Amino acid sequence: LYRARALDLDLDLNLARDFARARDLAQDDVLKYQLQQLHDRLPDSSEDNKDQFNQWWRTHGFRWREDLRQVMIVHRNIGHDWQFTDDQKQLLEQYHDANLLLVELLNSDCYVSRHVRESIEETLLLPMEELRMRNVEVKE
Repeated sequence: LYRARALDLDLDLNLARDFARARDLAQDDVLKYQLQQLHDRLPDSSEDNKDQFNQWWRTHGFRWREDLRQVMIVHRNIGHDWQFTDDQKQLLEQYHDANLLLVELLNSDCYVSRHVRESIEETLLLPMEELRMRNVEVKE
């Protein structure tokens, strides 16, 4: 249990350090501002302040993570809590596996014509609706 808590705290401290780098790399001014606001809420995460940081994180960490998640959803469309059904999860897994197989084949010694290769590369990872709009044959 102690090791798990120590690892948890270490991950939290690394998050605080890496967060500053992510904020500095943001090019969107609104995103950068919101990341700065979140960063300003974090206490000092230096080695000298581990205990205080740990206490703050236990009290405020969940809210802070949720606020960060909201910023990611708004600015990068990531971090959603999708609540997929089992059937949807299975379809996503099949979609992933099929795309992975195509990439492995394209990177292998398998020969396909330039036209076929370009067609696969252009449509790789596209949603089914987009494939239908492009009149690509979709077998379900």
